[in-house]
Amino acid sequence: MPSHLTTEEVNRAGVGPRELKDPRSRDYAIQTVWALKRYLESRTIDDRRVQKELAAIETYRHWEVLGYPSRDALLEAEVGRTLSQIHDVCEQARQQGALPANGAIGRGRNRCDVVTPISTRGNDSTYLARRLLRDAPDIFAALERGEYASVRAAARAAGLIKDKTPLEQLHHWWGKASAQEREQFRSAIAL
Repeated sequence: MPSHLTTEEVNRAGVGPRELKDPRSRDYAIQTVWALKRYLESRTIDDRRVQKELAAIETYRHWEVLGYPSRDALLEAEVGRTLSQIHDVCEQARQQGALPANGAIGRGRNRCDVVTPISTRGNDSTYLARRLLRDAPDIFAALERGEYASVRAAARAAGLIKDKTPLEQLHHWWGKASAQEREQFRSAIAL
């Protein structure tokens, strides 16, 4: 049986949004397993998200992608629980009141139904990653290889984000400063 995933592998796989990766890829599988692990370790377990990640692991047979002989071997090694233990944890949380029943959150909505949708424009990392994929595929590939610390850094290198110069920042903040703050600033720079 393979050893646990290394921190380096997890960090490399975590670069960029999972939605932009091939669901049968190693990076997608690693992100899915780690998302499941985070959901199970959170203070309030979100059963629907746990089930979604388990379904992805089953559908794309991530245990094979990551070199494990079975789903339970993968879950036991990387999450620390078998499938039946995961179901038990979710059931126990539901009985303790940590999990609302489906439809128990206002007007029949479930917890996942009230989550704000992914941004379609602006500086959201998912949006920036999609722009990189479309407008600068070479920089997107470098981002996936881990050559950039973040999606934002890669977007900056591609020219999708322009940082304000110090002078532009001064103009910006001067316009927001009160009369008293402007006077204090004038006194400070007069010395």
